[in-house]
Amino acid sequence: MPASGYLCQGAYTHTNDGDLRIRVLGIARPRNVFTCFFQPRVQRLHCRAMMAAADVAGRAGVEGAKPCKASEPLWSEFKVDATVTGSAADLADIVRTAISNMRENAADPRGAIRTRRARADKAAAR
Repeated sequence: MPASGYLCQGAYTHTNDGDLRIRVLGIARPRNVFTCFFQPRVQRLHCRAMMAAADVAGRAGVEGAKPCKASEPLWSEFKVDATVTGSAADLADIVRTAISNMRENAADPRGAIRTRRARADKAAAR
C-alpha cells in the first residue's frame, strides 16, 4: 500500500493506441487519478491528473498544462516530453501527488477542493 494509505491499480487499455490509467481502490467507487497515452510521432505523453494545472506546470518536460473542463473528473491536462531528462521522475511525483489529492477529494464530496483548485488555476493563468 502506498504512503497515501490507498491501494492503487494500474490498467492498460487497448483502445486505439492504448492508454495507461492509475486508479485508487478501497473507496466507495474506484477513481482514476492519472491517465496518459503516448504520441510516438512527437515523443510526448498526453496526460490528465488529479492535480491543479498550476502545480503541474514548470516540472521537467511538462508542456501546455491547463485545467480540464469542469465536466471532467480529473483536474489538469498536459503533455510530457519523453526525451527530457528528469521528466520520468517528475511524472512519478505527479502520480504520487494525484493519489494524495484523492484522499482530500474523497473527504470532500461536495467538490469544494476542486472548486478551489480551479480558481487557483484561473488566477495563475492571468
